[in-house]
Amino acid sequence: MRKFFIRNNDKSVTDLYVRIHTKNPKFNFILNTKISVDVAFWNKYGGDFQKMSKTKEGKNLYKLMQETDNAIDTALSAKGVTAEEIRESVFDVTQHDAREKTRNEQEIKRLKLEEERKRKQEEKAKRESNVCSYLSDLIKRMKTGEARISTKGKHCGEKYTTATIKKWNTILGILKRFNKNLVWDAINKRLANKFVAWLESEGYMDATRNKVIRQVIALIHRAEDEGKHHNTTAAKAFAAPTIKTTTTDTEIYLSADELDELYNMELSGLKENVRDIFVLGCYLCQRVSDYNNLKEESFTTTAKGNQVVKLTQQKTGNDVVIPLLSPRVYEIAKKYNFQIPHINEQVFNRYLKEILKTLSADVPSLAVTMPTEINMKERAKESKAREEGKTLFQRDEQGRVIKPRWAMAASHTARRTGITLMYLSGKFDTMQMMSVSGHKDPRAFKQYIKLSNEDFANEIADKLDGASLF
Repeated sequence: MRKFFIRNNDKSVTDLYVRIHTKNPKFNFILNTKISVDVAFWNKYGGDFQKMSKTKEGKNLYKLMQETDNAIDTALSAKGVTAEEIRESVFDVTQHDAREKTRNEQEIKRLKLEEERKRKQEEKAKRESNVCSYLSDLIKRMKTGEARISTKGKHCGEKYTTATIKKWNTILGILKRFNKNLVWDAINKRLANKFVAWLESEGYMDATRNKVIRQVIALIHRAEDEGKHHNTTAAKAFAAPTIKTTTTDTEIYLSADELDELYNMELSGLKENVRDIFVLGCYLCQRVSDYNNLKEESFTTTAKGNQVVKLTQQKTGNDVVIPLLSPRVYEIAKKYNFQIPHINEQVFNRYLKEILKTLSADVPSLAVTMPTEINMKERAKESKAREEGKTLFQRDEQGRVIKPRWAMAASHTARRTGITLMYLSGKFDTMQMMSVSGHKDPRAFKQYIKLSNEDFANEIADKLDGASLF
């Protein structure tokens, strides 16, 4: 057996060393075996292995030294062995329990990490299979710019606008209320019909239901393109329901005479601001978000010298060039030093209704009642009023809610008014009007032309000009 020795007599416990000295292979170095020995016990026997082995305390120590010595011999017998490999062979003996414990701890840690990885993977798969969770993650990616517009066209690859993200948040809220646990694989025709029925029961108007369905279909396609589901029939299931829009007659527009009366109305303060912003929208045929960003440099001229307004639409990103349909556009913009006031939409709509209600005393056409549908909040108010024995809304002979025209006006009525009045002038073709409104789809554009059957009858009569067709 090789000579084992200690180097430190000043401690109560110290490490045991061994010299490894061989000619072939050639080694000559001292190795710390990491075997801990009692210094007093070792000195008592002067390092005599045989004597130590006969004691209870030394028996295990002697056995460990023998195993260490054998491990060195085995290591030295290997061809091309290195000093480091010899050390490792020794430590496999002397540090067996510690190393086994470390290996067990590492294995336990590995298994825990593997379990955690599988759990996260399952959670991710579950989250991505959940429609609401996917949309929630998509909205976050939209905000950071990680998710971009994926549809073909001019804006493909661009960031989503704040207005678009807001719409998707609305859809997320609707889906959560319908079924927060909805998964892609569960989407079929039956569920689609159930969803439409639920929207109806919640009081969503026809036009709103159409928009919701279109966005849900777009969501299904987006998730499928990203490989989040393989339900190839999901979009078709939602496309199947046909929703008849019955609320277009409630989307009013102001006639040219009504617009003149409104412009000339004596107002001040916030009401004056609301009136001016509304009139500006009528003559620009744009959304509030667009003409709110008017600047002095927005007013320019074409190469032929025609005055125009150049804007980039917030919602679509489309660039539009609007001929000056009325000098009032420049007058109003200049009045506010080309800094159009920003007014909260709810406040704007409330004040606009108050203004038009006042104006209806002099302009009776604004007080004419029309059938309409009521939204969810109004349904809830009506239900509460009935419980109290009160009547909240007037109804016609068919039981439909009727409201005066002034009560149906809102900020978007301005864009609708401008487009309809352009159409009624008979001076412009569809492409010309769409270039002003910024529409790319004729079908979407035509939805802004709000003519009643009486309007169409008047158009036909004017063209007849008193003559008989047959």
